[in-house]
Amino acid sequence: VTHSSQFSYAFFFACCLSALPASSPAQETTGDASKQLLEALGADHARKMADGLKLFKSGAREVLVKSCLPCHGG
Repeated sequence: VTHSSQFSYAFFFACCLSALPASSPAQETTGDASKQLLEALGADHARKMADGLKLFKSGAREVLVKSCLPCHGG
């Protein structure tokens, strides 16, 4: 890659960045999205995740360690 083509790529990249707005609508609605996510997950989400982890450790993990780990590593 020549010096002039490196400059061209850098100039193109700088032009693209300068076209971006300073703040996006996504940044302004982050709070709303977080609230919606919490409502969608439900109050018992942490308990469900803990139960799932217990189930994985009690059954699935052993099978994966015996059957997959020797070939695929870990």
